[in-house]
Amino acid sequence: MSASGYEDIIGLPHHQSKKHPQMSVHDRAAQFMPFASLRGYEDEIEEAGRLTDPRADLDESVQQIISDTLNRILLKIGEKPRVRGFCFIPDERKEGGAVSSFSGKAVKVDTDLQVLKLEDGTQLPFSDLIELELLQ
Repeated sequence: MSASGYEDIIGLPHHQSKKHPQMSVHDRAAQFMPFASLRGYEDEIEEAGRLTDPRADLDESVQQIISDTLNRILLKIGEKPRVRGFCFIPDERKEGGAVSSFSGKAVKVDTDLQVLKLEDGTQLPFSDLIELELLQ
C-alpha cells in the first residue's frame, strides 16, 4: 500500500445524486455564513484604523482674537454679516475629530448657549472655533 492509501478510489467519478440537484457554489457558501465566528470583526478593524485628529489647544491670543471677532459680529448681527473660518468637529465614536471649514451669514451670537448660529442652521460652539473671520 502506498503512502496515501487512496489509489483504489482516487480515479472514481464524483458521486451525483439522482434525487437532489447539485447545489451551486454560492448556495454552498451561504450555508456556512450564519456560523461566522467573528461577525463584526471587519467593522471593528475598519473603525480602529479610521484616523482622527486631536483637538488643538489654542493659546490665549488666538482665543482673544476669536472673542473679539464674535463681539464685532454681534454688533452687526442685524445685517447678517458673512463669516468664515475653521472649527473642530468632535468624532461621535472615538476620541478626537476633524477640522472643517465653514462660511455663511451669521444670524445669532448666542452667549447663553455659547454658539454662533449661521443662516443655514449650522450651530458652531464657541469652544470648537479655531479661526473666525468677519468678512466685509
